[in-house]
Amino acid sequence: MSSIQEIKEIAEELQLRGDEKKNFIFEEIAKLQAEERLKMEEMRTQLELAKIQAQASQKSEHNLTSAGKRPVHEGTSSKFKMPKLPVFVDRKDDLDSWLLRFERFATTSGWPKESWCTPLSALLTGRALEAFCRLSETEATDYDRIKEVLQKRYNLTEDGYRQRFRTCSPEEGENPSMLIVRLKTYLEQWMKLAEAPQTYEALRDLFVKEQFLDSSPGDLSSLHTCGNGD
Repeated sequence: MSSIQEIKEIAEELQLRGDEKKNFIFEEIAKLQAEERLKMEEMRTQLELAKIQAQASQKSEHNLTSAGKRPVHEGTSSKFKMPKLPVFVDRKDDLDSWLLRFERFATTSGWPKESWCTPLSALLTGRALEAFCRLSETEATDYDRIKEVLQKRYNLTEDGYRQRFRTCSPEEGENPSMLIVRLKTYLEQWMKLAEAPQTYEALRDLFVKEQFLDSSPGDLSSLHTCGNGD
């Protein structure tokens, strides 16, 4: 619906009267206002993203110039072109897998890590884009900080990675070596969030703790899960 007048006309066509008509108009106006607020929020998000991208691009160009490399200009070829990767689709893509693919693409393309933020931001959508746009200008040029914020936004907790590691199975088109890499990633993230050093003793203690919790009464396990979800 494009206007309040149209809402009133529809109410007349439906032959609504009294409170029923009034409630219908109020509800539709509220929907109209909500749509307008959403559009304005999307516009602000896109403007903020464009601002951050421009600042990150300037910083990246400055770093390249300082290092004695030619800056990237329109019409010139460079290995720092936008990646031919699909955007991150909220509620569809697995953030871990998507970030791993992005990092491998950036690494094999020879990009310096300080230049990763700009192409990454251009590939985010939905809640991931919102989380990125809430970062400060300094944070938005720090890839590790962006990754940390995205992981927290999608509740990738210690217990979440533990479950991913334990329930991991081959995905369509995934070969054994790819599956092993994914398993290693889940285990490393699990240990990192558990603040366990990557040693045999720490790994042993982590598995013993897991077995203890799994074999304990339900209330103990639920308390542990709740604690890690904060």
